[in-house]
Amino acid sequence: MSEKKLLKIALITSFPLDLTIGSGVVRMVLGYAAAFKFLDHQVKIFHPQFKAKSYLNLAVKRLAFNKSLSFPQDRFDLVLVSDFDGFILKHLNIPKIALNAGILADIIRFETGQTRHILTHLAKRECQNVKSSDLVVAPSKYTASKIKEHYQVEEQKIAVVPLGIDLPFWKSLRKNSGRLKSNSIHILCVARHYPRKGIADLLKAFKKVIASHIHIHLTLVGGGPQLNQNRRLANQLNISANVSFVGDLENQQQLAEYYQNADIFCLPSYHETFGLVFLEAMFFDLPIVAYASSAVPEVVDNGCGFLCPPGDVDCLSKKLLILAQNEQLRKIMGQKGKLNVERFSWLNSARELLRLWGKS
Repeated sequence: MSEKKLLKIALITSFPLDLTIGSGVVRMVLGYAAAFKFLDHQVKIFHPQFKAKSYLNLAVKRLAFNKSLSFPQDRFDLVLVSDFDGFILKHLNIPKIALNAGILADIIRFETGQTRHILTHLAKRECQNVKSSDLVVAPSKYTASKIKEHYQVEEQKIAVVPLGIDLPFWKSLRKNSGRLKSNSIHILCVARHYPRKGIADLLKAFKKVIASHIHIHLTLVGGGPQLNQNRRLANQLNISANVSFVGDLENQQQLAEYYQNADIFCLPSYHETFGLVFLEAMFFDLPIVAYASSAVPEVVDNGCGFLCPPGDVDCLSKKLLILAQNEQLRKIMGQKGKLNVERFSWLNSARELLRLWGKS
């Protein structure tokens, strides 16, 4: 057997490496980087340093980063790009692998106005990016099918490699997280406030749950463009006293505290290319309530929680109420979820990616 070649790997993202903004792309890039380093490969992440003031400002800054990108390809054996990042890198002398976790062309249908216009432009760049890549890695079968459909990428050029979770990291966070005493059932949602995340549906379902179960509370972690709109909806539904809008967090330890003190995790998203937060929630033994949409069923097994038809608010409320009133069921589903998470790790993902490229 030949000796393993140690590689010099570059990863490119136009997102600042700030986990508090909640970007799944950042988690993916950092996860792969850590796994490659664990395998003794050299890794360098090309990323910007900025604070975005709005969704438009973020898009402008991300495009500017790409256009000014100076990439010394002669110093690396392999470059991994994400979403539309790296679209200007064409005709390279080294392999270019696209980690496509967004499918911007598929997300457009959930947006309107300026955001839709921005995404339409970025999707064109993403299309250029995947077409100029030697391999396109999708985190789910759903994502792979949409890359083929929207960007007309040859099927043989697309591979499915599930994302992972840094189990040692989360174990250390959980060890340092305490559980507070409470007489209430706590439902947790962790997501950016985008239309496709279905948070408005969750608020409407929660109103029905409150009517049958007084001692219950909903916590929403994450910022985003629809945060204030969802605050207003909670006021209109007269449920604000039972809902906490936390916004963005300062660090992952804070997020671990929220997971540790929750009883149920609910994210009724209409669109997920994978769904890393489901893995995080399952690691903390939380039963899941979600929509059976896009890639969610590939991550959340039915034994780990309940999956409702997309848009079925009545189903959400009924399943949340069942879990709220049945501690034993919560424990059973939580234990199944914890076992499910063991299948996903960044190390497994990194090894599979290198195997596909032929450099394992």
